[in-house]
Amino acid sequence: MDVEMKLRQEFFAADSANVTRSLSTVSKGSSLRVVDIPQGIEGTRLIRLGMVRGALIKCLERLPGGTVVVGINRQEIAIGASLASRIL
Repeated sequence: MDVEMKLRQEFFAADSANVTRSLSTVSKGSSLRVVDIPQGIEGTRLIRLGMVRGALIKCLERLPGGTVVVGINRQEIAIGASLASRIL
């Protein structure tokens, strides 16, 4: 089973709870779908990296200081705590 298919299955299993929370609150290993991203230059940068509304991402690691490492489109992206708190 490929990674994307596994992520989709995890997402749909978790989607039944239909809970919206920020990226800064998810635990390592959690899969989620992006509901909203910040406006402005930060949002533009996220879009360029593939983090758009509806994108399926996975929390790969939580680092000290609140940094979150996510996997999206076969990339690993580190997102600072401040920005992660504004991604739903």
